[in-house]
Amino acid sequence: MTTNNPLISVIVNCHNGQKYLDSCIKSILKQSYKNFEIIFFDNFSSDNSYQTISMFKDSRIKIFKSDIFLTLPEARNQAINKSNGEFIAILDTDDKADAKRLEKQINFMLDNKEYGAISANCIFIDDDGKMIQKSDLPLDHSSIATKIFWSYPFNNPTLFIRREILEKVGGYPEKFKFINDYALMFEIFNISRVANLKEFLGYYRVHKNNLTNKYSVQMEIELLKFLQKLLKYNSNNHKLSTFYFYLKCLLRVIIKKFSTNS
Repeated sequence: MTTNNPLISVIVNCHNGQKYLDSCIKSILKQSYKNFEIIFFDNFSSDNSYQTISMFKDSRIKIFKSDIFLTLPEARNQAINKSNGEFIAILDTDDKADAKRLEKQINFMLDNKEYGAISANCIFIDDDGKMIQKSDLPLDHSSIATKIFWSYPFNNPTLFIRREILEKVGGYPEKFKFINDYALMFEIFNISRVANLKEFLGYYRVHKNNLTNKYSVQMEIELLKFLQKLLKYNSNNHKLSTFYFYLKCLLRVIIKKFSTNS
């Protein structure tokens, strides 16, 4: 049963995230909405991430540590399983939250109970925290529906999900190591309304250790398989766009593999 002051579980997954960890955690602790817990899940880090998080003395921070390395969706699901909130907020260690993020998102979800998940616009920043660009996401469910079959119209640093909806879809799909966020939000889109808030509520850091940069070929191959699945959906009224995006993805894979073998 949802209360007027529900607990929010902020899921912070970490693998060797020491460099940005202090900034990430402080951005959560400065939230205007106070009823939250931080589920910090150290995914077999070899740096000083665990020591860094242990320096924070706040009872809302709950620290867990894996003795083996897990894929990101496996680590996310383990962290979520250790949480208690009615709502799940995602924030990785290299990203930051605007101070009003949780307040704005919980207010929307309390006012709009038919929505299972939302995100919000983000400011993209570089390694030093300087702005690169701002996102311009589609806002309402119908606008998202025109794009979700051929792109990912959400921002991960601002994902905010009802626990009951997340449980209905079985959590993060672990068969997708790299595009699990896309696969998850598509499943939620299939059973619930989704939206994006216009406000800029997160800071997405772009750097060389992003999964997108480190495993670009593997990610593109997973995306190809997922797009093949989307092409088979009867409700996909945008199959031409999906197929075009599929061909662009295939071309990128061919180019990257050719470059690697050259």
